Parts: sequence; C-alpha cells; structure tokens
Amino acid sequence: MPISDQPQPAQPYACPNCRGNRARFDLIRYYAEAVDKDPATGEIRAVLGEPTLDIDRTGAPRLIVRCPRCGFEGPESMFIAQARRQPPY
Repeated sequence: MPISDQPQPAQPYACPNCRGNRARFDLIRYYAEAVDKDPATGEIRAVLGEPTLDIDRTGAPRLIVRCPRCGFEGPESMFIAQARRQPPY
C-alpha cells in the first residue's frame, strides 16, 4: 500500500490545551533524508536519494498537529478526540 502525504479523511479538530481553537492548525509532517557525513568534521558529503515521508510503526505518515493560538503540539488523535468531547460552537 503506497504511503501518501495527503490528509486523512476530514475530521474536526479542537485544541486539547486552550480548547478555544477549532479552526486553524499547523500540520507538521516528518521527512527523512539519508546523508553521508564526514566522521571527523560532521560535514555532509553527499545526500543519498530523495527525502521520503517518515512513517510510524503502523505504516501511517508521522503527523504532529500544532495549535498556533497556544503553541500546544501533539498527535492528531488528541485533537480529534478533543473535538468529539467538545460540542461545536
């Protein structure tokens, strides 16, 4: 099954920290890049291939959600669970 950096099916979010934000979020995806470094200086000598989407042990892309209102960061599941607990406006 190919890995995609496209968003999962639409789910409402709510910030579990400030609880006031339900609309604006930063989605942070992680990419891995293989490099060859000089062992003495730490300088990157070569980039080996293209960056690839980093995946977790379940095969899903690693995604962190950040609330720009309060700065709280956490897994997407926390923001979805808060939206389910908290009624809409």
